[in-house]
Amino acid sequence: MYLFLFFSIPIFSFWYLMRIKKFSFSQFVFPVILGFFISILFAFVRKFFIISNYCILYSIVSYIFHETLIWLLFPAVLSFAVFFLLSKDSNQYKIDMIYALLASTFFVVLPYSVFSGFDKNSFFLLFIKPLLYIFVFLSIEFLVKQCFYYISEGNKSKLLPLIILFFIMLFMEPAIEALWYFKSLFVLQIILSVFTLVFGLFSMIKNSTR
Repeated sequence: MYLFLFFSIPIFSFWYLMRIKKFSFSQFVFPVILGFFISILFAFVRKFFIISNYCILYSIVSYIFHETLIWLLFPAVLSFAVFFLLSKDSNQYKIDMIYALLASTFFVVLPYSVFSGFDKNSFFLLFIKPLLYIFVFLSIEFLVKQCFYYISEGNKSKLLPLIILFFIMLFMEPAIEALWYFKSLFVLQIILSVFTLVFGLFSMIKNSTR
């Protein structure tokens, strides 16, 4: 029952990254190992050194911000900060490794976040949540690469829509999860999920052609 939760991101990521002919397998090794190490470190610190008094029943908005900041943004920022400090490669290479670093960071963080909750056997958390994470990561990769491209071209006037969309995608999975958990606005859940799927697939296609 837990196989999809544990292996969906690693298996998809291996397939996706191997399709990118621009880089050899060895060029993905460092960000993947680093992200995996950060994910283990994050889970270890959360488990043994941090006591959380957060109550999941506070509100939908509170749930969205808590999930985004604690379970998504913090481990992602930590991984990127360490990667940018340790890597001596070009900025273009670092940008190109966004998906590899994000995916590997959540190899452990995502299952740990599910098992830390109260509904660890639900279909949404075991199957839908990993898929949403994959599509969000693909979207973030595309948006960051597009921003970097416009900056390098000196075309900063097109950045604002991309930045807004970036933050929308950042909060997308926690928003869908919050609506699911509080059993609210089922139609909106479907709309947001379909949007995440479609934009994620679009991003995957665009990323693969770069």
